[in-house]
Amino acid sequence: MKRLDRRNKILVAVFLLMLYISYEFSFANTIVNYRHYQENKKVIENDSYDPRLIKQLSIKEKQIDSWIADNNVAAPSFQNLLLRELNEYCDGLGLKIVDFQEPHEVIKKNIKTSSYIFSIEGSFNKALAFINKIENRNDLGVVKHLGSIKKTDYNSNRDFLISTIIIQKTSYSAIHDNDR
Repeated sequence: MKRLDRRNKILVAVFLLMLYISYEFSFANTIVNYRHYQENKKVIENDSYDPRLIKQLSIKEKQIDSWIADNNVAAPSFQNLLLRELNEYCDGLGLKIVDFQEPHEVIKKNIKTSSYIFSIEGSFNKALAFINKIENRNDLGVVKHLGSIKKTDYNSNRDFLISTIIIQKTSYSAIHDNDR
């Protein structure tokens, strides 16, 4: 009988030790994080509908916009113009730009060639209409590559097409090969 009592005591002691360890490493952190979440949620709910805060933010936004308009004397870059046009085309066709990489620039014999690589998501017909719009605009550059990959989102059981497009823009560069 003594062995059974000693085994039961050891079992209870190990069980209490496991409860303490599990509380310290998981339950305590979860409780602290949940309380912190509740406090932040109350702060957000109280501040988000405050008319004074909304008015201050709108005034600050107008000040920042006017400052940007006053101090931005440089003309927008070709990359910004291209991205603006691509966004307009995508909005009109129901496409989505999923990747826009930094331009790859090569200068050879005073000719600067910039390659703009981006990817869009949408149907094949809409992607072709998008490419047609770009090709009809001579000032945007020349479409050098179009590659499409069909992908499947297994969570929503939906197939979609990712089209990667490379547009090249060529311009005269004032940098000479001997200067580099």
